[in-house]
Amino acid sequence: MRPGELTQSVIGFLRDNSEETFTAPEIARELTRSSGAVNNALGILVTAGEARLVADKPRRYQAA
Repeated sequence: MRPGELTQSVIGFLRDNSEETFTAPEIARELTRSSGAVNNALGILVTAGEARLVADKPRRYQAA
């Protein structure tokens, strides 16, 4: 993958499923990527305001 591609895949997944919340491992399974890489992408998306953290334990995310 090129730089930024996973981040775009993650936000695309969240937008396609905007009514639901997901953990990094759940997204990673759907995208067949590592949960660590997906977690990093989620951090970027939260900072950019494109995704939001909706629960702390477990960390669950949703498109903003």
